[in-house]
Amino acid sequence: MNATISTLAALQLITGSGERLGDGASPQALIFKNVPKRWRRLPIVDIGAHDASDFTIPAAKLGHRVYMYEPTPHKAENILSKLDGLGIAHTSELKGFARAKSGTVLFRSATAVSEAAGWAMFFFTPPGQALGVANSLSRGAMPTRQRHISRQANVTLVSLDDELAAEADGVYMLKIDAQGNELSILRGAKGYLTSHSVPIVHLEYNPKGLAAAGASPLELLTLLTVELGYTCFDVREGTKVNGEHVPPLALNAFVQKYSGHPHDNKGYGRFTDLQCIRLGLLR
Repeated sequence: MNATISTLAALQLITGSGERLGDGASPQALIFKNVPKRWRRLPIVDIGAHDASDFTIPAAKLGHRVYMYEPTPHKAENILSKLDGLGIAHTSELKGFARAKSGTVLFRSATAVSEAAGWAMFFFTPPGQALGVANSLSRGAMPTRQRHISRQANVTLVSLDDELAAEADGVYMLKIDAQGNELSILRGAKGYLTSHSVPIVHLEYNPKGLAAAGASPLELLTLLTVELGYTCFDVREGTKVNGEHVPPLALNAFVQKYSGHPHDNKGYGRFTDLQCIRLGLLR
């Protein structure tokens, strides 16, 4: 097996599935069988793990260590029960986790990722109600009907720059599904992302939720593409490769393509999932 994969193969494995966060299916970039072995030794970061079925469990089964974050109280309990049932090792101790055995999951309850360490109120809908599930560090980023029935809990805030400080060899994939808090998370990871290898960032892009949380959708896209050097693809629509070169969905093209969409916010694109890759790390 080659030490790296081709750019074309990278586009195929990342953009060929059209899978969505929360659909219970892992992106091809995670399950792709021809991933170099050195990447399988790197950890996965799963922020907004939901029930752990999208990323955490498949990644752990493949041998990745997983940094997992899900601050919703009842979801945390369900995840721990599920990991125990599957025999997946887990720990709440950050110290030494960079040397933990493959397939181990780091999970601390009542902990959320943001720009800096601290604490905050976390808002979530209670289980067993019919209005749908929503949770966020920003109550304003929740849909109106869920906002009115939301509960709250005090959570510890951590930054990825701090959490990943011991991961000298980089991270294979960073997944973020944080209901409007994505920009804060990336700001708190910027030091690590600029100094270490992180080939893939997979995130929910919700311009309306970002704006409601007081963040700029354009700033998020600029941070990813201009400052950090990622090329982003719309996973929900999918990108057909079929052996041909696929032009990257650059920032201006993305904004222009979805300007005026019903879920658009100030011309910054629609609600979707983005797979962002640093092509230079894949060659």
